[in-house]
Amino acid sequence: MAIMIKSVTISILCLFVVTFSGHGQIAMIGSAQWDGEGPLSYVNENAPKGGRFTMGHVGSFNSLNPFQIRGQSPYELRVYVHESLGTRSWDEPFSIYGQLASDISLSDDRSSITFTIDPNARFADGQQVTAKDVLFSFELLRDHGRPNHRSYYSKVVKAQSDNDASITFDLPKDNRELALIMALMPVLPAHATDRQAFIDGKLERIMGSGPYQVASADFGRQLVLKRRDDYWGQQKNINKGRFNFDEIIIDYYRDSNALFESFKAGLIDVYIDSDPLHWQQAYQFPAANEGQIVQREFSHGRPSGLEGMVLNSRIPPLDKWQVRRGLNLLFPADEIGEAFFGGQRKHIDGYFSNTDLAMEASQVMANCMNKDPSFVPEKDMAEFTDPRRAKRKAFGLFQQAGLALKDGRWRLPDGSVFRLEIMAKDAASERILVTYANALTQSGIDASVRLVDSSQFTDRMQGFSYDATIWRWYVSLSPGNEQAYYWGSEAADNEGSRNYAGLKSSCVDDAIARLVDATNEDMFTIAMQDLMVGLKRSQMVVPFFYDDRDRVALNAGIGTPERTSLYGIQMDSWWRDQ
Repeated sequence: MAIMIKSVTISILCLFVVTFSGHGQIAMIGSAQWDGEGPLSYVNENAPKGGRFTMGHVGSFNSLNPFQIRGQSPYELRVYVHESLGTRSWDEPFSIYGQLASDISLSDDRSSITFTIDPNARFADGQQVTAKDVLFSFELLRDHGRPNHRSYYSKVVKAQSDNDASITFDLPKDNRELALIMALMPVLPAHATDRQAFIDGKLERIMGSGPYQVASADFGRQLVLKRRDDYWGQQKNINKGRFNFDEIIIDYYRDSNALFESFKAGLIDVYIDSDPLHWQQAYQFPAANEGQIVQREFSHGRPSGLEGMVLNSRIPPLDKWQVRRGLNLLFPADEIGEAFFGGQRKHIDGYFSNTDLAMEASQVMANCMNKDPSFVPEKDMAEFTDPRRAKRKAFGLFQQAGLALKDGRWRLPDGSVFRLEIMAKDAASERILVTYANALTQSGIDASVRLVDSSQFTDRMQGFSYDATIWRWYVSLSPGNEQAYYWGSEAADNEGSRNYAGLKSSCVDDAIARLVDATNEDMFTIAMQDLMVGLKRSQMVVPFFYDDRDRVALNAGIGTPERTSLYGIQMDSWWRDQ
């Protein structure tokens, strides 16, 4: 991407004025950038159709149902098999265009949104998509879906449909983002979905309306998607230049080393390399030397989000801010950054790194945090360039929390040794965590790293069964309601949510509410900064590093558009050169 636009600027510009049109689009300022008359700007309208594309993931899957809590399903099902009423342009954080809906109308006071279903829309069995399917999906996911669906859809005041062609959702006036969330609601076939089996967590597969359908599935090993020749939406402008491969194969591997070896052997077509040192050193093999593999870098405008070691504050002594702050101070950022990333990645300073946001709290947030004993006082947030000074500060905080150093080991108030088991899900994260654990051990903490398989990792994450683990919270260019799912007090007690730290703070809850309800640029910016400061002062996560580009190694026969979206690469716009 030739020009990187700062993500916070995009978010603010797109937030505050809501418009709608009869062309099936809603936007949060003026009008949507894409006029709907041609293809999206980051696709190749003339991309050839055909061929096979094989990608790989580290991990496993044991379900083909991405909408129920139980099981782990491939992300690609939601992208290629199931559709929503609307879809995003990856250049416009707050714009939604019609997919299953041919028309989207939002009332002037934002109290209701009406979707008119495209009369051409069909499920994979040829059955027409109707408003009854939308209502069925809304009620099922609201009452029995994943925690984020239950949280979002329960806020809807009323859903009503008098015919098969349209449905209206009445919305609370104090939730500005809910209209966009409803536009992105997946639509399931009422005639082909066993409601009770879904509720019981036993519904293995749900029919979709998207451009692909599942051809075969070998749980834990491989998923094969086949492009539908009869896909109803292939002539829609928003789909032009997309969904080009006849077949998409997703292979699963035990770790990143096995995945890369398969890439080198030509078994998969793409390897997204998150390791700058590996990117520089690992591509001296025959296929790369002979030009069969190409290395490409794509700049993006995504905020960093937060990747790091999350501390489960439900477990003592991690419930004490002094201990969490001490663990943060003992993280050898410079050593790890140089050893694993060649100094090419930046240490995450805040939730919205890679944006123009300042790490500065409003007076309201500052007053709230000063009254809340779970936050680190501002005087104790000083950073140290000298590791020895950082260590002395951490030791002082441990003592302040009631821990005692005896015979070189930290002990809790009851005399037991301070043990910290860190859960890792793959070899790459294990290496970083082991380096950190060694630093903690040298400081008197009995730290260890436990590598678990993908299934165990998912089960333990969903049940909050860990001391500490690595995780990454991705932040979109349009942060909003999902932040309550990540950091809200209510989510802390809901197994399956992503509040893995167990953070419960009225200050953070208020910042999230203000973020969602903001009606002007200043309010939005202040709320975002307050959330960023609140998360940093909570010290619930030991932050790692971020990159401002995507490093992608590709089979030379895979074509990509000339332009990359603001969000970065979009594989559904790639093709195989004939």
